[in-house]
Amino acid sequence: MFSFARMITSVTAALALASINSVLAAPTPDVSPLAARGVPSSRFVIYSDNWVTGALPAATALAGYNVVALSFLTLKGAVDQASNWASLPAATKSAKKDEYAKAGISIVASAFGATDTPTTSNADPVGTANTMAAFVKSNSLDGIDVDYEDLAAMNRGTGLRRSG
Repeated sequence: MFSFARMITSVTAALALASINSVLAAPTPDVSPLAARGVPSSRFVIYSDNWVTGALPAATALAGYNVVALSFLTLKGAVDQASNWASLPAATKSAKKDEYAKAGISIVASAFGATDTPTTSNADPVGTANTMAAFVKSNSLDGIDVDYEDLAAMNRGTGLRRSG
């Protein structure tokens, strides 16, 4: 016969099993080298290509993203949002960086894009890297996103610029 005591025991056992199941189903902690440095292993990137007064929207408008990339840093220099960011006063950059950091969002420059052809143009890779690194540092950015779209170089399949 089914008694009240058996019902309580059954419910208690079911709850105990349910709690064990939820513990077993918990996500495993990220133990990657990036996680050890406090860097999330997943990036959710949004590009800022539209002109926004002040270069970037409020961090609250970017819920779900942890990287915002400013378009574009090209071989000829900063254009679009990267140029807009570079023209901001240092205090404005600092305030925006603080706002984004508190929201867990990094700000990077996006290099090249569809209109820049570093390989086909025979750009000096070391000089280009040094110039872009100097831009990132002088503008207090968190890094760079390489948006390499030199399709002519890729389609040749050699990784080299066109000869001749």
